[in-house]
Amino acid sequence: MALPRTVEEGPAPIGPANPMSSVAAEPVATPRVVLDPFQVYLQGEAVLQQQLQALDVGHLKQIARVYNFAPSEELDAMSRVELEAAIIAGTRVRVERT
Repeated sequence: MALPRTVEEGPAPIGPANPMSSVAAEPVATPRVVLDPFQVYLQGEAVLQQQLQALDVGHLKQIARVYNFAPSEELDAMSRVELEAAIIAGTRVRVERT
């Protein structure tokens, strides 16, 4: 009759038994903007224009980028006036389509 073999145990593994079981998907960063042009536009185009004038150029570029009001490669070359106009025109067109 054979004796049961003993297995020498090493240190306990660190972490989960199956490392893939606890791998969480990387969170997707959602671009954030300080102003939703569509919500403001509902109060009137003049209100949107006033709100845009209160923002810095960086925020205007972010709004234009997130809502795709201008090609990303052109944003850096756009002036404040051009950014405001692109946001207002883009918002107007999309609101009128609905």
